[in-house]
Amino acid sequence: MSSISVRIGFTLSIGLLLLAGACTDARKGGAIFDSKTGKHPDNWVADHPAVFLSDASQCTECHGSDLTGGISGVSCYSASFNGISCHAHPAGWNDPAQHGAEAKAAPSSSTGFADCGHCHGADFSGGFAITCLNTAGCHGATVDSPHSPTPWRTSAGSARTHTDTNTGNAAVCADCHALGANLTSVPVPTNLVAGTPGCFNNTLCHGQVGHAPGWNDPAAHGAAAKAATGFSSCQGCHGDNFAGAGIAPTCLNTGGCHGAGVDSPHAFPWQSTSTRKHPTTDETNAPACGLCHLGNPPTPVYAPLPPGANPGCFNNTLCHGQAGDCVSCHRSSRNGRRVVTGSSGDFVKTYHHVTDGTTAEIVNRDACAVCHGDLVTDFGHPAGAPASPNVQLRDPKTPGNYVATTPAGIEQVCSSCHDGTGATRLGGNALSPFSVAGDNTSPANIGWTAAQQAHSVNGVYGGCLACHGNAGTANAHGSGQYKMMRFTYDTTIAAYLATNAGNFCYNCHGTTVANGATSNIQTQFGKTRKHSSEKCSDCHSAHQAKAGNHTAQTNAAGGVLNGATGAAFTTYPGFWIAPTAGNFTQKTIVSGTDPEATLCFKCHTVYSGTYNTTSPSGSYAMTDVAREFNPNNVGSYAGAWASGETAGSFHPVLAAATNNLGRTNNIIAPWTTSSFMTCSDCHASDTITDPNGPHGSAANFILKGPNTTWNATIASLSNNAWMPAGTFCLNCHANNDGNGRFPEHSRGDHSIACSKCHVMIPHGSEHPGLLHSAAGRGAGVPPPTAVNSAPYMRAATGDRLYINSYPANNTTNWTRSNCGCNGSGH
Repeated sequence: MSSISVRIGFTLSIGLLLLAGACTDARKGGAIFDSKTGKHPDNWVADHPAVFLSDASQCTECHGSDLTGGISGVSCYSASFNGISCHAHPAGWNDPAQHGAEAKAAPSSSTGFADCGHCHGADFSGGFAITCLNTAGCHGATVDSPHSPTPWRTSAGSARTHTDTNTGNAAVCADCHALGANLTSVPVPTNLVAGTPGCFNNTLCHGQVGHAPGWNDPAAHGAAAKAATGFSSCQGCHGDNFAGAGIAPTCLNTGGCHGAGVDSPHAFPWQSTSTRKHPTTDETNAPACGLCHLGNPPTPVYAPLPPGANPGCFNNTLCHGQAGDCVSCHRSSRNGRRVVTGSSGDFVKTYHHVTDGTTAEIVNRDACAVCHGDLVTDFGHPAGAPASPNVQLRDPKTPGNYVATTPAGIEQVCSSCHDGTGATRLGGNALSPFSVAGDNTSPANIGWTAAQQAHSVNGVYGGCLACHGNAGTANAHGSGQYKMMRFTYDTTIAAYLATNAGNFCYNCHGTTVANGATSNIQTQFGKTRKHSSEKCSDCHSAHQAKAGNHTAQTNAAGGVLNGATGAAFTTYPGFWIAPTAGNFTQKTIVSGTDPEATLCFKCHTVYSGTYNTTSPSGSYAMTDVAREFNPNNVGSYAGAWASGETAGSFHPVLAAATNNLGRTNNIIAPWTTSSFMTCSDCHASDTITDPNGPHGSAANFILKGPNTTWNATIASLSNNAWMPAGTFCLNCHANNDGNGRFPEHSRGDHSIACSKCHVMIPHGSEHPGLLHSAAGRGAGVPPPTAVNSAPYMRAATGDRLYINSYPANNTTNWTRSNCGCNGSGH
């Protein structure tokens, strides 16, 4: 006897039958009482419900108007009578899982909503029992319905749902909801026919049973079923085992559906070689698949999942083995996965990580774990994180330490291998697991420090992926370009080819804004004078470069040169002695420490072996700048000039010019006599708003603006403005007699070309004040060995300087007696 039979089926206990004999009434004939015994007939337990429903007064006459005893003293709601339960609800009945399931079941004499109404009233507001409506102890103090509070759908966040209610209860639902009454956000049905309410016939909430036109096309219903939790939604109508459930037909063994001999809710065979296939099915459908395939794939067995079972596509509970084989999963784009391996994957591109020197795919799961970690163990992948479109990354130096999938995180991961300890971080197993996969190449040390480099967290994807990986994608698996570059990379393309878009660096440092233009260098290389054979990598290290230019009035290299290879001038030769290659040592430049000139010495000194080629700015051979800037060129001068001492001069690139005999105070602030300077203080773009550096200029010798005029015709003036406007020297030196050491500059008869007295390559000289002595020298003046000839001296024969003597010390002015023109004096 079911609980609902006891609750509403009006079954009377044996004791009730005995006591009912005292209520014998001749008017009732023999239908209610046995005329001989005066008791209810023997079959009363089965018959009395129909009697009660036909005329309840026949029962209330003896058992009271509320059926709790009356004159018979026997309640129809006794919890038990002689061991038999009557109409009292069993223990725990207030649990919705118990009485809710009975109410939502198919209507019968003991189940369904209509049966509840026998005691609780047709409108559930109370009859012989309490009301179901608006009661705090039942469905809720403000709930005027015989069911849980709205929404009554788990999909809308409710704990209780109406979707598993038998549709035979529709007539009761119609009492409140006919034509969409008391409902929100639903189409209003329009064709209610009296006596025919139904859940799926447009009389209540839902439309016609069945699917939209064309639903029988596998392309329509198949895609929906294979989507996330798609098969479970089919079960709502077609039954848990897809064999049909009253409102929908079976999916099995039907010629009009999947096939007359197919006992499955899908096509057969359903493999990758079939027209219809399961590899595109979302893995969240695994529980539905488990109904047939759990534990016994060859033989379909429809059965509930075993207790505690957690079926999955790749955990050995269904068809496939343990998840975690990155290579096998990422050969397919199913469920939106990125195709990484396989014939169309990243690891078969010409240049790729994990390589044995060929384009063959040799990756394995352990190789993937170096960058991505153990996602199966740590994140429950593939069912758990990471989620598309992101991947998970870990720091190879710290097992178990995962980093954010951000440009900064990517830098941290890449630099963990590509640094000084990348090849030894695992000791003897440094190259494992790559060596297992066939890659025995140690990771290159690129000198990158995360968040410290000039290219850190810049670009579309930031840091490393701004330059490396497939064009248009954020990954470092492989690329069709050399060195796994994102854009065309050609090692033969020189920087000076300004119009050649193939220069890799111009993708950001060029004129095309769409490529992320910043610090446009391409335009400078399009100017008249530029470095004409170099590549960007000759002067810059793309990985080790840091942001920022050099600090003004110092000679230290700026951040943009950090990591570049130069030639350090380590052993200074004597006064104006030409250095040899042995005076230099190859040096990786440390910004803020090494002189910027270290980079320039690589090409513009004897170290290169080819420095004395013809200058692109003229017809003269280039000179050895290290010889010109040699700090020993200050000579043997020791504070007070004595005959026979050497006393050269130089711009302060390697040493300050404070104590030079020919130093001048005619300098524009913030320059001072103790300042240092860099090569790029004089050699850069003629446009002062351009990025710094000797890339290109419209002026000869790549001179820096705003004043760029420098040639053998520039002459001093006959007034206090010594130099014509635009003269290159005016960038740092004042154009007046304020602090000059040769007042005779302002004499009218000294309006002669600067080159009559001064060298045309103003790096350094064997004489003070960057002077030459082309017309001769006094007995006490040391003989020059270089600056009296081209290219230092370019003056015409007449009016050239004759040096009689040097001033007494480095503060005494030069006078007329110290010099002459083509003779011994004035």
